[in-house]
Amino acid sequence: MTARLAYLHGFASSPNGTKAQWFKTRFAERGIALAVPDLAPDFGRMTIASMLGVVDALLDGGPTILFGSSLGGYLAALAATRRPDRVPALVLLAPAFGFAARWRRSIGREGMAEWRRRGTMPVYHYGLGREEPLSITFIEEARAWPAEPEPECPALVLHGRHDDAVPLEVGATFAARRPDRRRLVVSRLVTSSRKSSTSSGPSRRASWTRCPPAERVLALPRRLCRPRQAFVRTPNPTTLPSQPRPKTQSWVGFL
Repeated sequence: MTARLAYLHGFASSPNGTKAQWFKTRFAERGIALAVPDLAPDFGRMTIASMLGVVDALLDGGPTILFGSSLGGYLAALAATRRPDRVPALVLLAPAFGFAARWRRSIGREGMAEWRRRGTMPVYHYGLGREEPLSITFIEEARAWPAEPEPECPALVLHGRHDDAVPLEVGATFAARRPDRRRLVVSRLVTSSRKSSTSSGPSRRASWTRCPPAERVLALPRRLCRPRQAFVRTPNPTTLPSQPRPKTQSWVGFL
């Protein structure tokens, strides 16, 4: 059975988000369908479990190559770990591994206490263009799930060198743990000011649709299942081991 493609959007985004629509349109131009589910139709009460339920329903339809951005990348890796027979490969854009711990540190002890006291916290929802209340259950329930999933399938990780939402080290560490099956592509991305989800200040976010790696991703469907001999080289020697890697049967070498 030929694997389908699906894109999992990031936190406080939607199927109508910029990256989701850009990839969906570009794949459509190539005659390839890209499913883009709404991971949080009830944003205020969403949890990791509820979002995985949406992904599971998608995977029930057959093997699916998962694309995931930020929180969607985390969910994609988690889904691949839980259902390896249904996820043959991953494409992760700045996957938000360890997001719950970073949130708690960013919000601080007093902020977390206030969130628990009130039960909800207003966060900016990019898809809706306004602040929405988010239940404390979201961050508390996240503790029950592994912060860094370890899927067995091949994974391509795209990360911006100056991403201040998900540090580059997060993607680099994930790729370094399985260099035979994971490839990290680092890019100096165009960035723009964007309101942070958990604060009122601006946040520099990568514009994936305007960088060369995005174009490479569009070529993946015809090559993902084409094994070849390849050396997997370290693209960021300051954070990844620098010793030569052995040859391996993997699709990551085509990049």
